[in-house]
Amino acid sequence: MFGEIAFKLPGAYNNKTFSFNSLYLTSLSPNQLLYASANNQIASLGALTNGQLFIGSTGNAPVAATLTAGSGVSISNGAGSITISATGSGGTVTNFSSGNLSPLFTTSVANPTTTPALSFSLSNAGANTYFGNATGSSAAPSYTTAGALTKTDDTNVTLTLGGSPTVSLLAATSLTLGWNGTLSGTRGGTGVNNGSSTITIGGNVAFSGAFTFTGTLTGNTNVTFPTSGTLATTSQIITNLNGDSFAYSRFGGL
Repeated sequence: MFGEIAFKLPGAYNNKTFSFNSLYLTSLSPNQLLYASANNQIASLGALTNGQLFIGSTGNAPVAATLTAGSGVSISNGAGSITISATGSGGTVTNFSSGNLSPLFTTSVANPTTTPALSFSLSNAGANTYFGNATGSSAAPSYTTAGALTKTDDTNVTLTLGGSPTVSLLAATSLTLGWNGTLSGTRGGTGVNNGSSTITIGGNVAFSGAFTFTGTLTGNTNVTFPTSGTLATTSQIITNLNGDSFAYSRFGGL
């Protein structure tokens, strides 16, 4: 061993550093390990045997010890070597759970006793269902049957639902049809509110069909019709009055 060592000596030689070319320690066996003791003195640890390690102990001197094998582990100590191996067949996995994913997946195990292979498979879902939360508040998802779209027709307004309305929505919904406002003339109405029974027609009147009729108003007009009878034309009215005689053009005069 070569180097320098500081010695504590009395008098003038205290804390002096001395150089040396060779230093031999006595009372030691071959292959022992040295360490600093608690009082800063050099101490030795016995020579290590196969597989032993220099292991620390908090607040205490280090110790020589070997590793301890746990369950399913074997340790083989050799000269300058430590071999750690697994023991046994490694166990058997026959099944496992998909936990909270169980609505979506099923599980299976292949080669359970040799090299287990774990797998997930999608579960079959019911027809027209969806996976989600249909509660309206925070909750765990689940399979829910699709909702239907339904309708209630009005007397004069009807609606035809296409596609698959009975299973078309996340939540069931209905439509109620009604009549609101006045139907304009361009869409087949009168364009005015007729109240409970009276029909009021604004402007001139025209009818079409087997016979046509056109009524042209030149001002405010009030006509009262009898419950039955025939309206006369201009060719059927009296055209000449002279004393006690008159002419009725329809029959060529009287």
